[in-house]
Amino acid sequence: MYLTIILLVIFFTNVLMGTLGGQPVLGDIGEMLLLLVASIIFTITILKHERIERIERNKSNVNGA
Repeated sequence: MYLTIILLVIFFTNVLMGTLGGQPVLGDIGEMLLLLVASIIFTITILKHERIERIERNKSNVNGA
């Protein structure tokens, strides 16, 4: 999750640099790839957390039954 936050901060910093008139570090393709990787990592992280939650919920249901 922290990696996703770091990648998004890099993305928004690059966009801000371009907006303020400076030269952005990444071009259009670099921005697209950075945002794509951040989205993929975010999705994988969310799915892992949901799987862990489901496993814990199933364990509590088995123990409580």
